[in-house]
This record gives sequence, structure tokens and C-alpha cells, in this order.
Amino acid sequence: MAASIANKAADRADAGIDLRDGRVRTRLFANRAPMVSSAGRRWGAMQADLETQPFLDVHQVSHRHHVLSFTLSSGINERRLERERRRETMTKGMVAVVPAGMTLSTRTDTPLQYMNVILDPDVLAELPDRPGPAPRLRPTFLSNDDPALGGLMREVHDVLLDEGGLADLRAEALGLSIARHLLRHHAEGGDNGLRWNYGLTRAQLRKVEEHILACHGDSLTVQALADLLGLSMPHFSRQFRQATGLSPYQYVLRIRLDQARRAVLRSRLPLLAIAADHGFASEAHLANAFRQHFGYTPGSLRNGRLPVAG
Repeated sequence: MAASIANKAADRADAGIDLRDGRVRTRLFANRAPMVSSAGRRWGAMQADLETQPFLDVHQVSHRHHVLSFTLSSGINERRLERERRRETMTKGMVAVVPAGMTLSTRTDTPLQYMNVILDPDVLAELPDRPGPAPRLRPTFLSNDDPALGGLMREVHDVLLDEGGLADLRAEALGLSIARHLLRHHAEGGDNGLRWNYGLTRAQLRKVEEHILACHGDSLTVQALADLLGLSMPHFSRQFRQATGLSPYQYVLRIRLDQARRAVLRSRLPLLAIAADHGFASEAHLANAFRQHFGYTPGSLRNGRLPVAG
């Protein structure tokens, strides 16, 4: 018999989630641990869990985070959001939105695979150029009615399975894109004339990323990146921050630090050479940037003397 998750247990699970630190101490919905989770990765205010369940029986849970479910298999599911109940015929690629604070019950007796994306509500209130307070979100049952949101969820799924150096940067940008999309299309009183500026397109962002990687340790300027897309520097900077949540400088620094970190781990090059190869003025400059971003120095990483989290 499927085991129900009681309200008290759900409250304990929700209290164990700290998205800003990227840590999950207990599970959100599932009867067992996820196949893959972004917990512990630098995903900012978003987390994703890839789940495979022989069954699911969740009874009247309520969480303080927005939860988006993305189906990766087919089946039949019974879902209740507050007082409304539906029998859902699941196919791959469907999305359901459960706003923070909403009571959810869901049950299926067949094996299923899905991904939960958990979003900190604060990120909706902190978007750049947001016109006023963030409204409440409308709940939606599983459907294919929002193909744009489905596309964003597929991208999150791909990034979750990607261990590449830029994966976490893309995840942060996707979290902001999902937040903006939810505000535009899933907010109470939505379709109310709000127009959101999504910043650079994903194609433009990929072009910038490829240029940054190609330049490697060479000097880069914001003007050069703006010229790459045919934009003025102020317009590019605004659009870039809206798309990624970071300034161009912060974005380039993160990419180069990730590259330098891999070089420290995978090569025996002197740290001075690694610093020069990745655009840092000196070994001390690299060490200071490492300490601020990762919490340890390149020397500590190479020698295995990393600080123990308290």
C-alpha cells in the first residue's frame, strides 16, 4: 500500500529546504531519494529534482516554495489543489504549477518519472524592472497549455544532467526566465497588460558565452561583448542583467573561475600560469577571487585542505 505523507512530515520536509544555500536536508514530496538533484550546486533560488517513483501518494501538503512538476512518463494521476480535484491523463512534457502555500494532494498507482522544480518566491519579488509587488500565482493542473514553460522545463532537465562548467550559470539564468514567465502568464489577474523585458535571447546569450570561452585568458571588455551583438554598451548591460541576473563582469568572472578551478584540479601547472591563462593579473588576484567565490584558495584545493563546513 502506498504510504501517505502527513501534514506534519511535510512541514518538517519543507523546513529543511534552504534554496539560497543550495542545500536540501530532507525530501520534498517523494517516497525515496531522487535520481538526480541540483542540491549542493550553485543554482541560486531554484532547485530541480529528477524523480522515479513506483507510486505516489501525497496527502494535503503545503510548502512555502512554488513547485512546478514536469512529466517525463505517461500514466494516470489524481490531483487535488485546494478544493478542486481532477483525474489527469499524463503524457510526457506536461507541466503543473503549485503556488507557495497551496494545499496539494496527488496519487498514482503506476510507475512514473517526473521532475520537480522548486522556486523560492522571493526571486519573483526581486526581478529587475519589476512593475510593483509580485502577485500571487494561479495554480494549474498538468497540461500542455503553456508550451513556452514546457520548453523552459526541458532546458532545466538538460542542465540538471549536464556536469559541464557552464551548467550552473545556465541554471541561474533559467531560474530567472521561469520567474519572469510565471509572473507574466501565471499570476493572479494575469494577462493584465504587463509587458516584461526578458533581456537577451538564449541564442544571443550562447553567442556571448562562446565568445567568452574562445577568448579564454585574453582581455575582455563590455564594449566588445556589446559590439558582438550590435548593441550599445548601456543597452547590452541592461539586457544582459535581465537575462542572467548578473552584470557582464560577474558573468565573465564566474566562467573564468570555473575554468581555473578545473585547471587546478586536472593539471600540475603552476598557479601563476593558471592565473595568467585565465585572465587574472597575478597569482594573488586568482587566490583572492577564489576565496571570495568558492571560500577557499587554489592552493588549498590542489592540496586537499578545503575548509570543513560548520
